[in-house]
Amino acid sequence: MAVGSDIVTPELVGKHQFDELLDPSFDATHYAHELVRSRDTMELKADKISSIMTDLSATSSSLDARMRATVLGTHEQILEQVLGVASVDVTLEQVEDQVREIKQYMHALRTKIRV
Repeated sequence: MAVGSDIVTPELVGKHQFDELLDPSFDATHYAHELVRSRDTMELKADKISSIMTDLSATSSSLDARMRATVLGTHEQILEQVLGVASVDVTLEQVEDQVREIKQYMHALRTKIRV
C-alpha cells in the first residue's frame, strides 16, 4: 500500500490476486481447497491468506471512502436541484395566480359588455 495514500488501487496491492478473485469462474471453495492441499508450509499458507485478507480489507476501505465521497458530492448536487425546483414551483404558483386573476377580470368584463 502506498504511504500517505487514502485510495488503494489493485495495482498497489497485487493486481494478479484480484484478477483471479474477480474472475467470473472463480470458485472460493476450490481456491481454499487448493491452498490447503498445496505443498507450502502452514506458515506460508497463513501468510498468503493473511495477505489476501489484508489486501481485500484495504480495498474495501478504499471503496467505502470513494462511495461516501460520491454520495456526499451527489447529495450537494441533488440539494441544489431541489432548491431550483422549489424556486420554479413558487414562480409557477405566482403565474397561475396571475392567470386566475386575468380570467376573473375577463369574466367581469364580459359580464359588463353583455349588460
